Amino acid sequence: MTDPTRIEAAYLALQAALANAASDEACVLPAPHRNAALVNALDPTGAGLIGRAFLNVHDDDGQPIGEIAGGSERGEREFYQLARIEWAFERKNDAERDLGFDAGMKAIADALMADPSLGGAVDDLEILMPRRADLTLSGAPRIKAALIPVRLLITAPTYLG
Repeated sequence: MTDPTRIEAAYLALQAALANAASDEACVLPAPHRNAALVNALDPTGAGLIGRAFLNVHDDDGQPIGEIAGGSERGEREFYQLARIEWAFERKNDAERDLGFDAGMKAIADALMADPSLGGAVDDLEILMPRRADLTLSGAPRIKAALIPVRLLITAPTYLG
């Protein structure tokens, strides 16, 4: 098997950083999925989220910045590769849900900012403004969710990573 592209390595490192945070028993984050659908995390009986929390890393599009002179014969490309972290948390009690959701948001930020290079997989990362939502499912407790865009700065020989 060949080494992953810089893009794939970045997504794997992002997921690993979240998994490391989730491995702490005191953390509200569950083990992260990759490119999974939230609907698959819902209990088929309509009882809400299985495990009452969901964390997922979605691959997203890239955005070129430009070519860096030097480095190699043809130069290197610098670009942002986007990822979206989906975080959903459910509790019957509104106050518990709000506090748990907020603790998860902080844990995500702490996990990513502890090493913004993700172990050297990226040059840097930036957490962008999240979009929040309250999800209501018939007969289930309310779910508080957020989609958190993360911009990963990558330098590679091509935009394919």
